[in-house]
Amino acid sequence: MSAAAGSRGKQQATWRRLDALAERLDVWLANGKFPAFMIVIVTGLMLWAFLFTNDFRIDSVAIDGLQHGESGVVLAEAALLDRSAFRAEPDAAAERIARLPFVESVTVDLEFPGEATITIVERAPVLNVEHGGEAVIVSGEALAMGSGFIEGLPTLRLDSRGAPLETALSREVILAVTAIAGVYGPDVMLVWSPDVGLVMELPDGALVNFGAPENIEAKLTVLTAIEAQLDEGWSELDLSVPTRPSYR
Repeated sequence: MSAAAGSRGKQQATWRRLDALAERLDVWLANGKFPAFMIVIVTGLMLWAFLFTNDFRIDSVAIDGLQHGESGVVLAEAALLDRSAFRAEPDAAAERIARLPFVESVTVDLEFPGEATITIVERAPVLNVEHGGEAVIVSGEALAMGSGFIEGLPTLRLDSRGAPLETALSREVILAVTAIAGVYGPDVMLVWSPDVGLVMELPDGALVNFGAPENIEAKLTVLTAIEAQLDEGWSELDLSVPTRPSYR
């Protein structure tokens, strides 16, 4: 066989292989396998972009419903900024935020390509507490919601003898304070200490010692019944045992 004949044979074999590949491509295009293959490739590239590039990062976090809590604390607990949207785990972020003392409930929503919204329902503040030289807003669950002072809420001076607010203040004390404020108004002066109990200071300087916060309704009933009958000039009324009130 001559060299020319051998070259022609190789060319014919190459063309046969190309024809076979063309026929196979025609089959792929006809039955949809080729488009499906391309979809797999594109999807894989997008997944790679989510996982390994700086695109699709959360660069904006909006917080709705926050009035008394601190936004910086919420953002720190959420830990969403600059994270991949694919790895953000909004449910885990919501669980962390829900542990904050001022949060009643929370939802976290992601909006592609790089935004998140945190929606918070706060606990209701019921009391201003002066504690350790600071003013703290407290919820009905005896949880400190943040620093500050809210007009229209009763104020309690807490003499905790160095104990933290979480251990020095109870829900029973809060219920007693709100009951007293319901009768005497939110501007009533009240002091709580574990040693003495709950003491109210009247505008003329007289003191009413309620003692322990239990049975506060009975103590208020006794107070309103005998207040007008007390001798003028009295300085201290002891209602710690409501069935045996005493004054001087």
